[in-house]
Amino acid sequence: MKLKALALVIVMSGAGQAFANTGAVDVYGNIVASLPPASLSSYASGNVNYSYYMGSGNKWGSFAGGEDSNTGALVSAVMASHGYGYDAQAYAEYGATHAKASTTYDSSNPYYSNSNASAGANYTDWFVITGGTGMAWASLTTELDGTLAGGGGNANASFEVSYSPMYNCWSCGDLSQSYQTVIGESQSISGRQTRTSESISTGEFAFTYDQPFQLSTSLWVSASNGGWADYFNTGSITGFILPAGASLSSGSGQFVTGVPEPETYAMMLAGLGLMGTVARRRKNRG
Repeated sequence: MKLKALALVIVMSGAGQAFANTGAVDVYGNIVASLPPASLSSYASGNVNYSYYMGSGNKWGSFAGGEDSNTGALVSAVMASHGYGYDAQAYAEYGATHAKASTTYDSSNPYYSNSNASAGANYTDWFVITGGTGMAWASLTTELDGTLAGGGGNANASFEVSYSPMYNCWSCGDLSQSYQTVIGESQSISGRQTRTSESISTGEFAFTYDQPFQLSTSLWVSASNGGWADYFNTGSITGFILPAGASLSSGSGQFVTGVPEPETYAMMLAGLGLMGTVARRRKNRG
């Protein structure tokens, strides 16, 4: 199903504020007093195992560490020893996720050894779309920038935005009352390959007017045996496109609705494209 008449939802910067909503209802028609608050989380972990033959016998070591946060704060796990190591970092903020992981590995060591690192961040927010009746379709856009390098080992990255309703209703008979993957991207690399990507993606999701739903944005990276994955720049929701006349509100207050005239809408899209080009040029110069 294609969107016909569109309205642009602008992403606002700054700290989010809790949104008190009086128009949302559950699937049974009961009024929902407010949307739940947004939530953030992050984690970083790593481990190393190595073994050397030193003439007098085997020398070995094993290390592991990690950190996590239920507020999305910057977390890290770092260790280096005997040519092996890991460095993982991640944090989440309203609207965006950030993560990177790298490993060092002594490929000259003929004995069993490995180094691993992983990191992830999650941003979850609650939304309600008003201004219509029944079920409809909307779209969201995301931006994901990063680099994977095998380094003789492996590196992986996964980014997902998923939809789930506040109230599951399996007998309601519409798609909006079940889990949906709106955006799903994953990349893997091995050996001596390197891959840099900068992608802007759009995904549609079904929703029911006035019924709260959750969008969860998750970014996960991992690396092993010399590989590294750097997606610390951003993995974020950048905006929404709604049916004409619709309005969207979020529990964080980070997203607000603008419903411009068609001419204004076209100008705004052109302006956003120009801003993206300028931002990329500035980033490349930096």
